[in-house]
Amino acid sequence: MGLGEQLNGSFALSQALFLRAMGFVYAIAFVSLLIQVRGLFGSRGIQPIAELTSSVSRQFLRAPSLFWWWNSDRVLLASAALGAILGFLCLCGWMHPVFFVLMWGLYLSFYSLGSPFLGYQWDALLLEAGFITMGYSMQQPPQMLYVLLLSFLLFRLMFSSGVVKWTSRCPLWRSLRAMEVHYESQPLPNPMAWWMHKQPLWFARLSTGLVFFLELFVPFLLFLPTPAPLIAVLLLMLLQVGIMLTGNYAFFNLLTLALCIPLLSDANLFFLQGLVEPVQLQPPLMLQGLLAVLATVLLLLNALQLARLFVHLGAAGRPLQWAQPWGLCSSYGLFARMTAGRDEIVIGGSDDGKNWLDYEFFFKPGACGRVPSQVAPHQPRLDWQMWFAALGTYRYNEWYLRLLKRILEGEPTVLDLFSSVPFKGRPPRYLRSFRYRYTFSSIERLRKTGEWWDRVPKEDYAPIVTLNQDGHLQSVDFK
Repeated sequence: MGLGEQLNGSFALSQALFLRAMGFVYAIAFVSLLIQVRGLFGSRGIQPIAELTSSVSRQFLRAPSLFWWWNSDRVLLASAALGAILGFLCLCGWMHPVFFVLMWGLYLSFYSLGSPFLGYQWDALLLEAGFITMGYSMQQPPQMLYVLLLSFLLFRLMFSSGVVKWTSRCPLWRSLRAMEVHYESQPLPNPMAWWMHKQPLWFARLSTGLVFFLELFVPFLLFLPTPAPLIAVLLLMLLQVGIMLTGNYAFFNLLTLALCIPLLSDANLFFLQGLVEPVQLQPPLMLQGLLAVLATVLLLLNALQLARLFVHLGAAGRPLQWAQPWGLCSSYGLFARMTAGRDEIVIGGSDDGKNWLDYEFFFKPGACGRVPSQVAPHQPRLDWQMWFAALGTYRYNEWYLRLLKRILEGEPTVLDLFSSVPFKGRPPRYLRSFRYRYTFSSIERLRKTGEWWDRVPKEDYAPIVTLNQDGHLQSVDFK
């Protein structure tokens, strides 16, 4: 029995379970935003949405967002809170298609105007999966076109991730050495990553090859006769669990696990009989027809996005450009090129330009004695963005200079994004940004000193800055 025959089975339980899972992921995403939204996007944040919407002419079709019209701090907080509440209601079984429409619209509003802090692949994946979920939730049992669409999204997510790793010609992937460096160089390592970095070289190469197998070959099992689809789902779930145990990737792995659920028929979920109540909803025939047309269009867009991996589409790719602002058919492929080595930016403050005290982030590496944190499924977006900033220069990260300005102003909503602020009640006079090379310490060093990291100084990341009389950043040279 292939996928086509499998889709003839009953999917009432998997539909109810998937909708709860999507509610859970939405709730996590919105709660994570809620606790940092003012520091990131508020009127005195690093990237104020209100400033962006006032300085740029409204381009709703290019950046669809409710915040073009309403963007006060209260509105931002209320939007994140409402999204979280709706997500928890869906998780508890009090779900309605309107809830999924509202959650998608609210998240799109943040996503459209939240760059660079809201531009990660899991943000795009949540929007795409969330849009499909709106149609999937409107009929019980779900239209099989939507089951197929979610299956194809899972296939494209996994297969694309494998393809870009190979076609990028990254020497670490091609030589099966990527997992030798991944655990140390990933954005936010956790304690298990420290131990996994100590693995033998043969195991690192074996696990790198396993990544290619799971991403390039296993997804095709989804479309083969049974029990191949079930085996594929279990293998892909194991991959996600492995990633969750060894890194911090926000809600990405939970969302990918959720995408596996619609492929499971009620026969696969027999143990949930009586525990999960099926959705009770039958839309009018006209709406069913419109949903079928929409699903067909989305399937065609998915096919175009998949073809784009191998050929230049030219004019044929324009529908993807039209769909992109709405998060309807994004491209995927994490770690196409593996980063070798780890640089970190350490921000220090001083009143005299001689004695410097460091600002500590909640989760990104800083003090060598701090244990790597397990923070997922929450995503500390400033900590994450600092990893990307360290890969380049401050000149290509305008937000970084705004961060320094807010620190020098002593802005509380931004300082709340730090775990340790050395200047209590007042800002420092000067700020410096220094780049260090970090490496995991040895087991022996950890036992002797309690330090999880070794670091060596490299160079200034940005000039030493202060605020001039007009309140603008000004560089200072103490040499």
